[in-house]
Amino acid sequence: MSEIEVKFRILGRTVPLERIGDLQLKVTMGNAAIEVKRKLETFECPDHGKTPHVEISGSSPARLEYQVE
Repeated sequence: MSEIEVKFRILGRTVPLERIGDLQLKVTMGNAAIEVKRKLETFECPDHGKTPHVEISGSSPARLEYQVE
C-alpha cells in the first residue's frame, strides 16, 4: 500500500509545508497531516486499490478544512 498523499492549500495555492510562513499555521497543518495519515492508513479505494488523497486548506489554525478524495 502506498503512502497517503497530503497537500496544503493557502489562499487558493498549493504550497509545500516547508514554505508556509506562519509558524503556528505550519505546525497545525503538519500535525493535522500526521493525524490524517494515521487515521486513514488502512483505507483504500475498493475499485482502484489506491489510498486517499487529502487536501488541507485554511487561512488560520482555527479555520482548517479537509477534502478527501
